[in-house]
Amino acid sequence: MDKVSQDRLTSIPQYHIGGSNYSGPVVADHGSTLHLGNITNFFNGEKSPSPCKPSAIELILRDEPHFVDRPEILEWVREKCSRPAGRAALVGLGGVGKSQLAIQYAHDIREASPSTWVFWVTTSTRAKFVEACRGIADRLSLPGRHDPKIDVLRLFRAWLNDEKNGPWVMVLDSACDAEIFHTSTVRFPNTNPAVTTEQSLSEFLPQCKHGSILITCRNVDVAQRLTGASDNIYTVPTMDEDQALDLFKRKLGEDSCKDSAVHLDLAADLVRALDFMPLAITQAASYISLRKPRTSISSYLEKYRKSDRSKLSILNKEFGDLRRNNNLSNSVVTTWQITFEQINQERHSAANLLSFMSFFNPHGIPESVLHSYVDDTGEDGEDDFDDDLEVLRGYSLVTVVTEKADVFEMQALVQFCTQSWLSARQSKERWKQKFLEIMSKEFPTGEYETWGDCQKLAPHIESITKEAPQDKADARNWARLLKNAGWYQYKIGDYKLAEKMLTDAVNVMERKENLGKEVLETLIVMDHLGVVLEKQCRYDEAGKWNRRALEGREKELGEEDELTLLSLSNFAMTLEGDAKYDDAEKMNRRALEKREKICGKEGASTIESMNNLASTLRYQAKYTDALKLITRACTWRELNLGKEHPDTIDSLSNWASTLARQGKLDNAAKMYREALARSTKALGTAHPDTLLNMSHLALVLLKQGNISEAKRLGEDAAEGTAKSLGSSNPDTLTVITTLATVMQKLEEYKKAEDLYTSALSGFEDQLGPHHPHTLRTMTNLAIILRKQGEFDKAGALYQKAITGLKKCFGAQHPDVLSCSNNLAVLLEKQGKLDDAETVAVEALHGFENTLPQGHPSTLNCMRTVARLLQAQKKYDKAEEVSQKLVAGSKMEHGPDHPKTLQSIGDLAYLLHSQKRYHDAWNLYETACAGYEKLGQNDKASQTCSKRFESMLSEMKSRNLTAPANGIIATASACDDDTRLEGKIQEETFELRRGDQELKAPGAVDANMKAKRRSSSCLDESDGEKNRKRQKI
Repeated sequence: MDKVSQDRLTSIPQYHIGGSNYSGPVVADHGSTLHLGNITNFFNGEKSPSPCKPSAIELILRDEPHFVDRPEILEWVREKCSRPAGRAALVGLGGVGKSQLAIQYAHDIREASPSTWVFWVTTSTRAKFVEACRGIADRLSLPGRHDPKIDVLRLFRAWLNDEKNGPWVMVLDSACDAEIFHTSTVRFPNTNPAVTTEQSLSEFLPQCKHGSILITCRNVDVAQRLTGASDNIYTVPTMDEDQALDLFKRKLGEDSCKDSAVHLDLAADLVRALDFMPLAITQAASYISLRKPRTSISSYLEKYRKSDRSKLSILNKEFGDLRRNNNLSNSVVTTWQITFEQINQERHSAANLLSFMSFFNPHGIPESVLHSYVDDTGEDGEDDFDDDLEVLRGYSLVTVVTEKADVFEMQALVQFCTQSWLSARQSKERWKQKFLEIMSKEFPTGEYETWGDCQKLAPHIESITKEAPQDKADARNWARLLKNAGWYQYKIGDYKLAEKMLTDAVNVMERKENLGKEVLETLIVMDHLGVVLEKQCRYDEAGKWNRRALEGREKELGEEDELTLLSLSNFAMTLEGDAKYDDAEKMNRRALEKREKICGKEGASTIESMNNLASTLRYQAKYTDALKLITRACTWRELNLGKEHPDTIDSLSNWASTLARQGKLDNAAKMYREALARSTKALGTAHPDTLLNMSHLALVLLKQGNISEAKRLGEDAAEGTAKSLGSSNPDTLTVITTLATVMQKLEEYKKAEDLYTSALSGFEDQLGPHHPHTLRTMTNLAIILRKQGEFDKAGALYQKAITGLKKCFGAQHPDVLSCSNNLAVLLEKQGKLDDAETVAVEALHGFENTLPQGHPSTLNCMRTVARLLQAQKKYDKAEEVSQKLVAGSKMEHGPDHPKTLQSIGDLAYLLHSQKRYHDAWNLYETACAGYEKLGQNDKASQTCSKRFESMLSEMKSRNLTAPANGIIATASACDDDTRLEGKIQEETFELRRGDQELKAPGAVDANMKAKRRSSSCLDESDGEKNRKRQKI
């Protein structure tokens, strides 16, 4: 005996309980088995033997070797039954294991106290109860039991009440019918018809301190009547997964269910599919065992899931169970359908409610929809509905799962068996139609304000949205449901499912028999479908539906109807995505103008048009106008819709994008962080809009030099968009280019090249070779190829990109100018300085004419021009450009920003190249001190330090020392031991060569710093530690 069993036995109260005798199948087990089943009088003669002793009782139903202990339940039973006149009831679905627990409790008592009396009475009918009592009277040899004038029930009750006979426990098994115990008149079979009792059977269940009663039943109401209190009722749940697996393995046998990972996974899958229901698990194990080796766990699952018909076939199979009542089916389907019939007879409206509920998802069934069903059918009032629900709860068919008691659960297996029962009654289709009808009315539009209700209902419509009904009326209800459900799926970011639902809906609505009906609803679906396709960057397909919706609404509603203008606005966004910016701008302006006229300047749709027009203007580099519109739109939406409304988040992201394009990176990063935080809270981390905000923020952080965070965000966004949108979606490809740019900054050029190449191929397939996304990616790939020395390939890509971008935007668009600047860098690397200068100067003029003063792209191009002029020894022009670069960088970033320090260091190098050591000295020191203060140690800071070292070396070779009071001194002014030692070889690093690059902060080279300070001539000339430095 295991420790759990031993503990269970030792905890049983040691009072004496009597034995009983049962008919039915007899299993010899050396006197250690229990009589379970019907109790009958198997003595045919008038004279009965002497009464048996509890210790000599032969217990016919054996102990169950496959029993799985559920200690918390048995402990509860022991506690309740140990009380004087204790009563307890185990209530639950048929097949949940109530009787098995009661049997085990009886065996535990016999083991712990062999002298106790245990009476097992099957009470599924009145006749069985009476027959059982007669059998017990025979077994106890009660005098007068065969006298037709004697009331055997009263005789047995008197025996039970007599404390001299000792304590006892009675198990009333399958006490599911209240009528059995509470009908006032009882007639005994095979007795004089005149002998009756005017008492109900419940009166023959004594309440005495030396006896207790354990009841198993399916109905809480019956249990309540028999136990007298709800706290004496234990609702037996299905097993937990570990218990269910243990039962399955025991029933199947150790050889058949090995403890391998594969077998255990399959077994776990099977018990989950059977809702952890003991009877169904036992039935499955029997089915597999009888048919092995041809049937395995895997093949059983395959057949179970193949179809409803196949599932019903295997669930209907009967199997042998010696411990189960002979009159009860071993099939879970039959077991529960008996309950359904009983409910249908007792309360037909409750059976109807069960039928309706069987089509929901098993979890989270909302009461609100059940009320809609009741209101629609008109067959029940509010009180009647509550009564119906209580009947279903009483039979453990429905459970409450929330504190408000307004959400319910059912076992999936119960729902399947209910539908099988309906099929047998030829009424399943009718109830399915009713469910579809109610759901088509109840499912909300999918707009943000309805998301809570949509989320509750979405799981419940999965099964009915897979296939269009054939009935015309049902098909229209189905299409109406898909219209709203599809729009909701779009809003929460599941574009593929949204597309399928809306496509199915429009296909039904455009059937021949539906043409001309529900025209406006059909146009809504068309408009929705266009938006969903646009979101997936399938602009040609989207445009076709946009156009059909727009033309249809213009015809049906007129050009100035709000729905018509909505279609116009949606069409404009498709054109924007397709890079047809001029057409998109015209449409957006037209929509804005008409909406202002119809809805006013503060109308929600007017604000939407402002937001959309701002987006289009941003793509056209009309940043000032875009910023005015988006600022107003975002402010209005925050005030009127709330900060976490998806439309507000969209405007905030749009605003951040505009600032980023203007080069206002700090503000852009702040707004993107806010947009990401709001989107994560409102939409979730996996929503495509959240992931795109994450990618946008990563790109801005990259430009700011925060490479580590940009890398983390870029990787998360790439992984997320690939999952939610697919690897070929253009938005996923855009996120991949951001990650490629991160790899570029980390100088992992091969990774960057692979990512850019993959993205370019995807853009060409999805958007075509001339789309701006394709051309921008082409430019980025060219940069990587140039950095790896593949100049010819890079040059060809640059030329192709510039030609395409000019065609899209015109020659003065920032994307064209940036690509031209990158081309200039390539020409420089090829030694074509004149050509490079021409291209770079032309790009610089374009930047200065189109972008705000101090824009990062302008400053970057200035750096390219200054470097090219310096390389050609055009020092005066180079110095002029460099001075403007330093001034612009200070204005845009501040005097201590790494970019400003780099510009100062580059100017110092320009002066250094002209042997203007005094001017260069002060600039070098300013830059190096700034890098040291920031703790920056990247290539820019290292190059500045090495160039300074190189100049010191040159000065030493010329016998020049550090400037003091504005004068360069000769080396003779210093002692020999204070002169610079060692030869420092000059190394020129090509930094900031265009390509819109940013470098991360680092620390100044400690060795260089130490060497600089090792010369007292340079650091402490004439004893001065604090020299005057030239300010720029």
